[in-house]
Amino acid sequence: MRIASHVTTEKLRFASDVTLLASCPSTYAAGFSYICVNANGRSVEQYIYNGSSAHNTVVMVAENLSSPVTYGIEFNKVNNYRLSYTIKGHKNSRNFEVKSQVSLLNMELKKQAIIIGGTTAFKAIAYKVTP
Repeated sequence: MRIASHVTTEKLRFASDVTLLASCPSTYAAGFSYICVNANGRSVEQYIYNGSSAHNTVVMVAENLSSPVTYGIEFNKVNNYRLSYTIKGHKNSRNFEVKSQVSLLNMELKKQAIIIGGTTAFKAIAYKVTP
């Protein structure tokens, strides 16, 4: 989970557009990449826009078939340019949790605020990194 937290921070720190989503979308918008838990809750994944028309899946926390862990992720807007997130893992009666915050440097530079997509807990995030 710490690797997923590190990758999440690194990807979002230099994002130029960020939208918090209630759930992982079934289709992905061109130009945006996504971070969310897969459909069965057993891995944390990125869906990275490949620059043309598709998204490549990169597993940040892999599913363990012999000893499954259930994951959850939640994103929250702290202010227009700061985001907090929590990645949780649950196995049997044990719970694990990593919390972090990240400053969105390019968004602050461009004076562009985080967009909220819905009103519930935000279990996914869409982001765009401008080269």
